[in-house]
Amino acid sequence: MERLKNAGAIILAKTNAMQLLMECETFNPVYGRTNNPWNLQRTSGGSSGGEGAAVASMFSPLGIGTDIGGSIRTPAHFCGVHGLKPTSGVVPQHPPKQITHVRREAGVMSSIGPLAKTVDDLKLAFEVLSGKEMSLQTIEGLKIGVWVTDQILHPSPSITRAIEEAAEVLSERGAKWVPYEFPLIKESMQNFYGIMCADGGKGVKETIGASKLEYPIQKLLSAKRMGKVKRKLAVSVLKLLGQQTVGSVVLPFRRFFVQFC
Repeated sequence: MERLKNAGAIILAKTNAMQLLMECETFNPVYGRTNNPWNLQRTSGGSSGGEGAAVASMFSPLGIGTDIGGSIRTPAHFCGVHGLKPTSGVVPQHPPKQITHVRREAGVMSSIGPLAKTVDDLKLAFEVLSGKEMSLQTIEGLKIGVWVTDQILHPSPSITRAIEEAAEVLSERGAKWVPYEFPLIKESMQNFYGIMCADGGKGVKETIGASKLEYPIQKLLSAKRMGKVKRKLAVSVLKLLGQQTVGSVVLPFRRFFVQFC
């Protein structure tokens, strides 16, 4: 905020965010739900859904969010605006206060970035936030890995086409792009969720304190009452219904669910 103010920006407001920053929606017990300004029956995305909705509805020309697993990119996508997750650490940030469920492992991946109506606005905001003049940088000779799908959640044809078109533009600007496949993606997901939940939910409990939990998060945490047999049955049913991803990451959550209370 200090860098934006020094550059002449006028801070309008703080917008809504998802409780615990743990959903691709935006609602909490204090300010309620933020819906999509294009269709109020749909979500604005999350966890920085307030910023996505504000920029899309022309309330603000620029928004600032944080992103670990999509909290800038998802609202931007859902609300039809542009969002950028810079490389972690490029935009200086301080550890959040009174938030203990975001472990240091995730803090390393967290990034502050802008949301805006146009890519030009993103560029301007990023230059202010990072202190780097992007026009002085070149991608000539840069080798870029292009990752179209993780083989778990398959993108729609329009998204695949957009990625391929972006790769071609980068190639025209002098970069070299090569196809890339992420190795052991399912195992990586299991390890990630296992590590992030290794404290048994202690951080979540400390962050929530005496606050009310929103219903979807209550349902998520209610799985702690599931025993080993029920858990295995649930995994089998999920996979049978085609929910391969959910089924693949349920078991690593066991320690979190069992210990959280």
